[in-house]
Amino acid sequence: YYRDGTTVHDITYPNNMIQVAYYDSYSGSGNGFDGCWGTYPYLPSGNIISSDINSGAGGKGRLLIYGRNFQQASFLSGTVTNANTGVPISNATIQIVSTSYTTTTNLLGDYSLGSVNSGVFQVIFSASGYSPIILNVTLSSGNITILDAALFPGSGSPGCTDPLAINYDPNATIDDGSCIFPYGCTDSAATNFDPLAIIDDSSCCYGDQLVITITTDNWPGETSWQLVNQSGVVVESINAGDLTSNATNYNWSVCVNSNECYDFIIYDTYGDGICCSYGNGSYSVTYAGTVVASGGAFGSSESSTNLVCIIPTTLFCDDFESYTNGSLLAASSPNWTTWTSPYTASEDIQITNSLSNSPSNSIYFNGQSGGGPSDV
Repeated sequence: YYRDGTTVHDITYPNNMIQVAYYDSYSGSGNGFDGCWGTYPYLPSGNIISSDINSGAGGKGRLLIYGRNFQQASFLSGTVTNANTGVPISNATIQIVSTSYTTTTNLLGDYSLGSVNSGVFQVIFSASGYSPIILNVTLSSGNITILDAALFPGSGSPGCTDPLAINYDPNATIDDGSCIFPYGCTDSAATNFDPLAIIDDSSCCYGDQLVITITTDNWPGETSWQLVNQSGVVVESINAGDLTSNATNYNWSVCVNSNECYDFIIYDTYGDGICCSYGNGSYSVTYAGTVVASGGAFGSSESSTNLVCIIPTTLFCDDFESYTNGSLLAASSPNWTTWTSPYTASEDIQITNSLSNSPSNSIYFNGQSGGGPSDV
């Protein structure tokens, strides 16, 4: 264990401890007393310190300080039974597909398993003399999910037997519940209609979309961005580390409100932008077919403000001569309003003919305390 370095386990469920982080500070392996001799995780800062006896230069000791860049594990448990009799199946194998997480059931058919990641997974259940099945499960960080499985005696080829599913298996003879159906916008009237989608995911957009395109430099993990609305709310974003391939185009389409203004901020954790010292990266933001922001050569961040902000295209002409001399404009017409809602008389504009440069009425800005021409 000394040579393993520093490891972090989630022991929320003591009988199902999950390793969620590690740092192997010693280059060697196997048994021995080299490497980490002590760890202290209780600093007010949240940092973790570990002391190594001989992993430093020249075989000297070393003090290491770690930040907490990890999350709680996602836990999974349940019971595996015979689908015909309900009798528990012992020594059944359970594995989270495409991971190394695997375990077996005890004499009561019970199992406990977990993952350092959260999200949607497929879990395969198998046992000698039974047809295996694959079940879908959603795992949540810090929570335990119960997933029971019933296996049928015999043999067969498990898989998705629904031809509408994206993982349809024409060779499958037993539907194992693993079918995955394409999600997306199913409304043909939407601008992001997906003709391949079967299940509507409430993502339909009925206006123009803001398209964000980034070509990464040689260090894609340093790049992140935010799209912020006029209320200061982050409506879409990615984090540093989300982009993993260099010299690669990434695209995002965001449904926006044409009556709102948006700010786009792109960040680089190293502070050298995405062009041009370490690769020719770039970014662009497009709305309604027009590029509204672009760049690549910046420092730690670059902002483009007041994007979208569509000016109403409905214009009108008003005949002030149709109003009564001395009346207040917003109080008399649905086409006008005061800048404070609801209507505030002290902010209204008065109709007059005494100051008119035309045959009759014009508008008169009557200054008021707390309002008036100084606010126009």
